[in-house]
Amino acid sequence: MNTAKAFIGIALTTLLFSACGTTTNTSSVQSEPDTQTQVGSMIAQAEAAFKAVDQLGGAWVNTEDMIVEAKTKASKNEIDAALKLAKEAYDEAVLAKAQFDSQKSAGPTLF
Repeated sequence: MNTAKAFIGIALTTLLFSACGTTTNTSSVQSEPDTQTQVGSMIAQAEAAFKAVDQLGGAWVNTEDMIVEAKTKASKNEIDAALKLAKEAYDEAVLAKAQFDSQKSAGPTLF
């Protein structure tokens, strides 16, 4: 249980710091290599979060597809779209982990 709380805490902290450090127009603010690095980092974070929740059996069905699509967009140099997809995939993985943890003891109740 403490591991789950630590994972959620780390995930939410990462999400908070990544959200605070972004701007609405990243293509004009950052240089290309920095943006490519940011996309690669976000994809790696999404993959790690997805793998962690998938090993538990709690992954959502479209998260992995979003990661694949983010990689495809990044390879086509569609940086903004790739970054958006990677962030959404990461958020889904974090939410899936939270849902999994909240429903561990769920089951039928007798009245």
